[in-house]
Parts: sequence; C-alpha cells; structure tokens
Amino acid sequence: MTNSLQSRLISWQAACILLVGAIAGFISFFSAFQEAYEFQDDQLIQVAALINSQILSVAEHSGLPVVVKDNDSRFTVQVLGQRSEHALPLPSNMANGFQTLLLKRRSWRFYVRSLADGRRVAVGQSTEGRDELARDSGVRTAMPFLILLPLLVTLIVVSVRRTFAPVERLSSDIDARGQNDLRELDLDGAPQEIRPFLHSINGLLARLTRALAEQRRFIADAAHELRSPITALLLQTANVERAVLDPEARLRVASLKAGLQRTRALLEQLLAMARSQSNPQDPVENLPLASVMCQALRECEPLAQARNVALALHDQSGQAQLSATRADVLAMLRNLLDNAIRYTPPHGMVEIALRAVAGEIEVSIADSGPGIAAADKARVFDPFFRVGGSDDFGSGLGLAIVRTIVERLHGQVFLEDVSATPPHGLRVRLILPRSRDGSRPKLSPVN
Repeated sequence: MTNSLQSRLISWQAACILLVGAIAGFISFFSAFQEAYEFQDDQLIQVAALINSQILSVAEHSGLPVVVKDNDSRFTVQVLGQRSEHALPLPSNMANGFQTLLLKRRSWRFYVRSLADGRRVAVGQSTEGRDELARDSGVRTAMPFLILLPLLVTLIVVSVRRTFAPVERLSSDIDARGQNDLRELDLDGAPQEIRPFLHSINGLLARLTRALAEQRRFIADAAHELRSPITALLLQTANVERAVLDPEARLRVASLKAGLQRTRALLEQLLAMARSQSNPQDPVENLPLASVMCQALRECEPLAQARNVALALHDQSGQAQLSATRADVLAMLRNLLDNAIRYTPPHGMVEIALRAVAGEIEVSIADSGPGIAAADKARVFDPFFRVGGSDDFGSGLGLAIVRTIVERLHGQVFLEDVSATPPHGLRVRLILPRSRDGSRPKLSPVN
C-alpha cells in the first residue's frame, strides 16, 4: 500500500462505503424480491376470491373449462377435475392453499380454493414469470445504490483532496524556495493536526540557520585573518625576487609567489561566498544594469589584456534597472566575466549581451572556450567543483556565488553551448526580474 496518507484515507473510506453499499444493496434486493413474491401470492388469493359458482356456471354453459388464461397478467384459472386440451394437467386431489408443481417442464405456483358448491378452483402463475417480476422489483430497489455509490466515492475523493490542499500548497511553497531560503514556515491556514509537525520543522530551520551562520562567519573570519599574513608573504616574496638569485632559486621563488597568489585569490572568493550567502547589509537600490556591467568590465579588463582576450559588449537594455544591492550585482557579473576570460584561449573573445524584454532583463555572457560537458552542467554550481580546460588554478566558487546571488534576486540561470561542434564554448544566460518605477520587482520562481 502507498505511503500517502491521502491515498490511504481515500482507499479506506471508498472500500468501507463500497462494502456497506454492497451489503445494503443485497439486503434491499432480496427484501424487495421477497416482498414482490409475497405480493404475487396475495394476487393469487385475490383472484381466487373473485371466482364464484355463478361465474363457473357461465363458463360451463360456454364449454370453457379454463375460466381465465391471461398472458399479460400471467394468471391461469382452472377448475380442478375438468379436462381440456387447453387445460393444465392438474391433480384433482390438490390440497387447498399454495402449491408448487412442475407441469409440462415448467414450474407453476397455484392457490387452490373450494367454492360453496363443492367445486375447487386453482389460480396459478408460472414461477418463471413470478421470479422475473420479483427480480425486476429487486433491481429497481437496489439501483439507487448502484448509482449513488460511485457518486459518493467521487465526493469522498474531492473532499479529501480539498482537505489536503493546504498541505500540498505548503509543500509547493517549500519546493519553490532557494537552497539558502531558511525562513520559518507560515502556519496561517495550516491544519491543526500538522501544526506540531510544522513547529518542529521551524525549530529545525532555526537551528540550521544558526549553524550555517556560524559556519559562514567562521569561513569569513578565517579568510579575513589569513589574508593579512598571505599579503605579507607576497610582499616578502617580492623583496626576495629583487635580490640577486641564481636561476633555480628564482624559479622556486616564482613558484612560491604563484602559490601565494592562488591562495589569496581563494581567500577573496571565500569572503565573497560568505558575503553572498549572508543577508546583504548594503541598501537595495534600482541599479542601471548597463552601468554596473561597465564597472565589472573595467575591473576584469587587466585580466583580459594579460590573456589576450577581447571583450565585446552589446547593450540593448536601454535604461532597464535591477532592484538589488550594488555589491551583489557587481560580484555576480565579475565572477561570470572572470570565468569566461580564464576559460577562453588566447586571441579568443568574450561577448556580453544585455537585453530588456517585458518585465525581465536578460544577461548573456558567451566565451569561445571548451565549454562544459552535459554531465557537469548540474555540478558546476557546487562549491569547489571545477572542470578541465583551464591552465589556471581557480577556486571553483565563482558559479556557486553567482547562483546564490541569482536566487536572492529571484531570477534564473541557464548554461548553454555556443556551438554544436568543438570547441563548444559556454553561454551563461541570466533572467532577472526588472524593477519598474523604483518599486521592487515581482518575485518569480527560481530555476
């Protein structure tokens, strides 16, 4: 049996109703069948009571031994002891009252009555016809049960589903949340029976929020504390480089400096990750996306020049604005540009396109690098996951930061191939809600 409470409730209620309905239907059928049978016996008595000696005398003068043979009413009236080619071979010694006989391969039900002149009259019906009438009466009595039972089961299904509708809405609300949305569940409208369970979930969410906050604070504090000694080591490494060194020592110092630079970059990304996952402290404002994109391009331009990668911006957004903090939007765009530049081979190009459509802004950043395999596209948003194809030792935190910020902006992010043939390249496409008249945008589902 399924573990769904809704399915169990519907199944048990429907089974109980069908069982009770079937029993009630059978009882009604047999009760109506018996009543119809008794009613037909009463009809035999009434017909026999209508026969008297005068009626029989008229029949005898006419030479008719069978007084009545009505096929529509299915009655046969016959005087015992009289013979005729149309008469049934009834025994003359039949006792008064009800008798059931097998005549001419048919079963008959008779009622025998003595008249005042001593003659005896038998009024009969074929049991086949009697049973057919009784069955019809029983079926007509049981028919409402056959019609109402499916209707009642349907009403049960509808009522149970309507009863569980608040639970399903609550489940849908939870599914629509982002991975960092740990707000307490709203108990308004929740059924009383599941409120203790929801209180327990809210308690768990509160504990999880505190644990994650402590973890992020630890990461941020550790990265902040490590940044100063790493910077000092880089300065000392630069001083050593200025000294007179033999080629082997200079090579080792250069390797040490590169490692320290990668460590500092990782610490910066850890700080950015901690900031992106925490509640923003900067004020939310309506930002012209094109202006913030230009600032991100200026910050990434030295890296692009060092790698001999061209940057091209196609702005069709007009004056479209995004309601967010400048730090969030800048970090999101900077990480996307940084990844695109690092994975683009020398003399390649990174194309940026901005477009405003209806109530949304689309940001597209496409590179000419190797792209991402289909199997890895679902994992690249995980922290510290890196794909091959770059000679840089990145932190694997860039896309994780991007996804966190996009979820906070109630947007969507898609990864697409630029070309169907290798090198496929990668296009990162963001769909963000556009702010209007300085108001916050309407929230949309997160991909």
